[in-house]
Amino acid sequence: MRYTTRATVMIAAVLGVTISPVSPAAAQPWPPPPACVGSTCVDRSPILCDDEVRTVTSWKVPDWNAYVELRYSANCAANWARYPSASRPPLWMWAQTWDGRSTARVDLQYGGDDNRFTSMVDGTQLARVCAENKYIPRAPDDANLCSPWY
Repeated sequence: MRYTTRATVMIAAVLGVTISPVSPAAAQPWPPPPACVGSTCVDRSPILCDDEVRTVTSWKVPDWNAYVELRYSANCAANWARYPSASRPPLWMWAQTWDGRSTARVDLQYGGDDNRFTSMVDGTQLARVCAENKYIPRAPDDANLCSPWY
């Protein structure tokens, strides 16, 4: 073994090649950094932040026997709304932050599995989940459209 190492070093020296030891830890940080954090996650897919996710609240939608969830990723410091059921109710769903920013509304009645959640909002602010029955419209400022702030 010693002969092989010495021969490799001598051949590398003749060829002008530099040999340097590389540790596996230096090649890739672990755990990998999140794709986004806080405000940099706004309007991005929550699929990017599926580590350390928890449901903050499960909120009953007024005028409908359905629940929507406010989800939170500690890894990305981001929130989003999710509909956890396979049914297709005629509902709009969105997430909102304290500063008034909201995700685009998601129509739960149409679309594939990708419309079971909204894009993300900044999780460093208070947030809430909102939903509305499409056939019983309410005033946009109706407090009954959204969960409490979390």
